[in-house]
Amino acid sequence: PANAILRVAGVQGAAGDIQIDGNGDLISTVLDFTTLGLNDGQGILVGDPTSGAAFAFAVHPEYQGLAYIKGPITANKIPLKMRSWTVGAADTGAGQTIRLLFTCMAMNLPLTDANYLKAPTSAIEVSEPGAGAAGAVDYTYGGGLGLDSIELDIPVEGKVGVTLGFVGMTMSDPGAARAVNADQAYEPLLAGIFSTAAKLKNLRLLKQTDESSLSADMNSCKVTIKNNITPRKQLGTSGAAGLLYGEYAPMLNIDAYLLSNDMVRAANANTDCTFDFLLTNADGGVAWLFPMVKLRKPKKTYAAHTSVMVANEIPANRDPTTGMLYAMSQFAYVP
Repeated sequence: PANAILRVAGVQGAAGDIQIDGNGDLISTVLDFTTLGLNDGQGILVGDPTSGAAFAFAVHPEYQGLAYIKGPITANKIPLKMRSWTVGAADTGAGQTIRLLFTCMAMNLPLTDANYLKAPTSAIEVSEPGAGAAGAVDYTYGGGLGLDSIELDIPVEGKVGVTLGFVGMTMSDPGAARAVNADQAYEPLLAGIFSTAAKLKNLRLLKQTDESSLSADMNSCKVTIKNNITPRKQLGTSGAAGLLYGEYAPMLNIDAYLLSNDMVRAANANTDCTFDFLLTNADGGVAWLFPMVKLRKPKKTYAAHTSVMVANEIPANRDPTTGMLYAMSQFAYVP
């Protein structure tokens, strides 16, 4: 199609070049990791066992799956954290052409950062068949729209739903005339649905200090990210003259099965925690990482003839090491 995009899916090392050391970090002899465009906090997938044993570790086949980059990347080392496997002995990857899978990452950045992308505005067309004169189609156009909120609703055994909220500057009257070139808009290329029943992986709430598990048994999860946008009003201008972006506020709400009181104790102790999940489908995948969160308002539910549940509000806090509130890592290919 005209809007086709060629994307990086990862890198494949030469035979025996990519290894895992005794600390569970990735090391290499030839491959220069600093040339791959990777970032602190980015998620990567280690190994590709579905494409043949040569692309994954053979001595320790359990060394595969999702991990996140921790700290500075050097030419021949990528420090890792929150691995989906248990760190054990080193593996030299002898004879193996190990694959590392990654594509890109989005995260919050300060205005002064060289990689900061100024918040763009967009336009929306609303088509209403039958709403016009004599049953014709009416079109309404919103302009100068800023993305105010994103809500991901992750239910048990269902489809992940996304609700977007916009604050705009203009809104046209409905009418039969369609905007020039509106019918030339590109169709989305990535249209796969995320299902929580089979495609939700690595849903974890961990203590930040030692990565011990607080819960991996959850019944539902909602992610809300708000920009708290308000219209900018000024003298001499009818309507909004611009948009004001307020406090950036990511929030999680989860319902978990109460297998122990560790979550309640963590909430009471104001423990630093971390939360992540990986969604996959035929188009690839996306991993969400909240590197520093706090548990708030633990609420237990005791219902007859079923499991005890505990609900928590989990606001994201700025990680003091990275300045990160959350990071979203995209994968063009997931085994």
